[in-house]
Amino acid sequence: MKWYKALFVGERAAGKTDKIKERFLQGRKYRNVFFITLPANSENMLDIIPYNLGMIMTWRELSVIGVAVTRQEAVLLTEHILQKVYDETKDVRVREYFAPEELWQT
Repeated sequence: MKWYKALFVGERAAGKTDKIKERFLQGRKYRNVFFITLPANSENMLDIIPYNLGMIMTWRELSVIGVAVTRQEAVLLTEHILQKVYDETKDVRVREYFAPEELWQT
């Protein structure tokens, strides 16, 4: 799993990201947490993955760019991320925006 160094965090997830990461890496469950990740396919801009589903998604490397508590917060955070990408690039090519390896930590 890769984590974006400047992780986007929803209001309710603020201050909990270290705990969320730790529990995820230990394989422990966590309710109502969602990861915003780079998409699994070229059709999507971003994916919203429920925490517990992310634990069983061993078939793909997750690249987490955001963490939210509640689905609604995840949707709002996704909108914020897309707006930031557009404001800075005048485009919504999210994959290219987050491509440089120096932006990531494992």
